[in-house]
Amino acid sequence: MMTLQDVKRVIDTLSIAERVELREYLEEQTPPAPDRDVMNRIQAMFAAAPPPIIHEGSMDVDALFEGLRAMTDGLTEEEVDELIDAMNQRLPSRNVDIG
Repeated sequence: MMTLQDVKRVIDTLSIAERVELREYLEEQTPPAPDRDVMNRIQAMFAAAPPPIIHEGSMDVDALFEGLRAMTDGLTEEEVDELIDAMNQRLPSRNVDIG
C-alpha cells in the first residue's frame, strides 16, 4: 500500500495536463462540505419553528405528485433512492400534528 508521501512523489512526476486531470477527478470524488455556520443557523431555525399543523383536505395531492414526478423525471430508481436518502439525512425529524 502506498503512503501519502508516496502518492505525493508520484504526483510530482505528472505533467501539467495529468495534474489538471487528477484535480478534476479529485473534485468529482469529494462532495462539497456544507458551510458549518449556515447549517447551524438552519438547524436553529428548525428548532425554533413551531411544528406545522396540517388540516385534513388542505393539500392538493395531485399537485404534490406532479411536482415529485417533475423532480425525478429522467432519474434512475437508484438516483431517486439516493435523492430520498439525502433529503432524509439533512432534515431533522419533526412531529406533525394532523388533526
